[in-house]
Amino acid sequence: MMAENLAEMVKNETLAPEVLDTPIEEVVAAPETPAIETPVVEEIPARSVTISTLPEWFTKYSEAGEVKAVKIAIKGVNTDNILIVSFPTGEKLEDESLVKDVELFKRANKIPALDLPASTVNIYSNSFRMIQEYEGVFIKVYGLKTNIILSFCINVNGLLIPFETSKVKRKEKYVVIPQPSQEILDKLAINLGKPADLEALELRYKQSKGVEGIATNLDAIKWLLDKQATIADINHHLQIDTVVTQVLA
Repeated sequence: MMAENLAEMVKNETLAPEVLDTPIEEVVAAPETPAIETPVVEEIPARSVTISTLPEWFTKYSEAGEVKAVKIAIKGVNTDNILIVSFPTGEKLEDESLVKDVELFKRANKIPALDLPASTVNIYSNSFRMIQEYEGVFIKVYGLKTNIILSFCINVNGLLIPFETSKVKRKEKYVVIPQPSQEILDKLAINLGKPADLEALELRYKQSKGVEGIATNLDAIKWLLDKQATIADINHHLQIDTVVTQVLA
């Protein structure tokens, strides 16, 4: 009798209206799917050159040149942090082979470098200079302890004349190579042919005192750049580039 009453109760039981009106997908909710974040891609400007490190540059580009990295293995020393390079001194032995020297760069992986081949590499005491080229713009790269200074140049009959300078720190990912405007090119062409102001040149660069054969700004620039090729001090190089810019201002 009790069993019959229970069966009758189940038979007559009805669900609440709010449950009947609820869609099945809301009654049995699907697990939430986490939102997928779209990675932000940094837009690199046109005329950009990637910044690498000095050891990476020597690994990629130096095999074809006279300045090469020297591979070492010293127990307990992290060789990723140092760079030793060999370079010709300009002297020759009796058998006509080149005399070479070496230079050590500590914390070399902190020194930036342009990811471009170089036509010239000069090694100085704890510093270096490279000449690189990007789409007609020549770049004098001056290496310091943790940054490089770039002197962007126009090639006028083999004379690399600066028109803009920039400093690159090691944390930067790329550098944009400037392109000289037509105004800069026209001004340069005019100023190169002007008579040289020898008094102003001497005030800017004392070593020019008494130098003969300088009649035009072009003569002065050629003399300054010839002088630059003989020095091995980065600050002196930068001084000459500044004087060249001032002469043609």
